[in-house]
Amino acid sequence: MVREAHSAYGITASQWKVLCDGVYPGAQSPHDIMLALGYCKARGLDPFKGTVHLVPFWNNKTKTSTTRVMMGIAELRITAHRTDSYAGRSPTVYGEMVEANYSGVTVRHPEYAQVTVGRMLRGERHEYTAVVYWEETFNTDKDGKPNSMWCKRARGQLDKCAEAAALRMAFPEEIGEQFTSDEIGIVQQFQENTEQRAPMPRIEQAPETDTPEPPFELYFPDGELEQYMDAEAFVDAWCFNMEKSRSHDELNAMFDGGKHHMSDLGSQELIKRVNDTRDGKYDEFNKRAKKQQQKAAEPEREPDTQDDEISSDVDPSELDD
Repeated sequence: MVREAHSAYGITASQWKVLCDGVYPGAQSPHDIMLALGYCKARGLDPFKGTVHLVPFWNNKTKTSTTRVMMGIAELRITAHRTDSYAGRSPTVYGEMVEANYSGVTVRHPEYAQVTVGRMLRGERHEYTAVVYWEETFNTDKDGKPNSMWCKRARGQLDKCAEAAALRMAFPEEIGEQFTSDEIGIVQQFQENTEQRAPMPRIEQAPETDTPEPPFELYFPDGELEQYMDAEAFVDAWCFNMEKSRSHDELNAMFDGGKHHMSDLGSQELIKRVNDTRDGKYDEFNKRAKKQQQKAAEPEREPDTQDDEISSDVDPSELDD
């Protein structure tokens, strides 16, 4: 995945490590971080400033978790400022504090939050006011209870959601109907309503063809290992190369391309992973070759002419009836 991030987004190995360990430590897989990088590139954002978030969604129906890329309130603010027509926002006005029980959890929270955003249009300042209610917006855990953030920061979370709603009203073309990571509760409600609808017709995929893939270019950093990436990231790239090989010759070339760094890995676990990957591909190639040999050794079957013989016995006069 390091190679793909470098090729698509110019991310170095050290930057990839920062993204994994510092910016998106909760990512469930490297693929999630690649989604965030693609999103930031499309929106012209710096992925290291934390303007977007990887948010896990729990599906009560399938009992599985999926990850989505969602904007934070900072991205909405950036989008508004880029228009040069953003004219500030008002202090947040809160409703009275209430105490209520939600799925066995008692929470004290403001009834609502109100935020007004200004925008300059044709030389005049226009105001857009949004009111957001806590009980309609709070986020839940997988047990359906208010999560800890919404219990501890009842005002702070609601404030960001009210600002996001006002910014969407003031900048509909620039922001659209995208919700922020603080508004997961609203997104979950939409998701539950969608799941209750009739399923869409299934679209069959086109059959796979035997078109060969383009030649795969061997990728390894030049110079010493420690100057470019840590040992684990290097092994990721090395094993990735071997997995993409399509013959014994390619596999040998890709293994030889990195084995001079074998002594630098400093971990028997990483060395074992490299050897296991190579041995697994060898077994795959050997099984494929054996299957092809068995197929070639099978005698050719004579064409079945039974249908022709039956049809030749039919009296042509019976067809007129």
